[in-house]
Amino acid sequence: MKSVALFSNKKDSKDAARHIIEQARSRLDFEPDLALFYSTLKYSGKYQSMLDIFHDEYGDIPQIGASVDGMIYPEDMRSDGAALVMCKDDDAEIRVDGIKEKGAMESAEKLAKKVKCDNGAIVLHFPLVHVPNILKSAEFFAKGFYYSKQCKGANQEKQKDFAQKFADYCERENIFYLPQRF
Repeated sequence: MKSVALFSNKKDSKDAARHIIEQARSRLDFEPDLALFYSTLKYSGKYQSMLDIFHDEYGDIPQIGASVDGMIYPEDMRSDGAALVMCKDDDAEIRVDGIKEKGAMESAEKLAKKVKCDNGAIVLHFPLVHVPNILKSAEFFAKGFYYSKQCKGANQEKQKDFAQKFADYCERENIFYLPQRF
């Protein structure tokens, strides 16, 4: 596996995304097949515009990410920007799986038993979500349930379409993932 971590904390989110792409152009010496995007709340509500800029540059490379409190590098720790990790691994795969248990730890333990990983890493995302008010909360869960049901049995293109519609809804309604706190 090869990877390169790129970071920016420019004031404007679009400038930060373009700054990350400039770094990638000068530092990447491989053709990436996965992009991991992480951002602090500094760019809350602007994630999609950043992802659109990355998509313009990297086409259909699968992307996954979340909002975080910060990023740790070998010689630095940042809590005020965005990071893009470009990866290349011919044997890597992305899978979405869900388990209903009483809590995140019980779900993680059950998922860990289902997934085998002899060489490499498994990234589990348990995003907490900020919803502006109680009515929006009910609407958020109803829409999430609806899109989840629509995805069952659908082909991958339809699943991507439903995921995009749900993401667009979250962006419009200012619903965002909270950074994880430990």
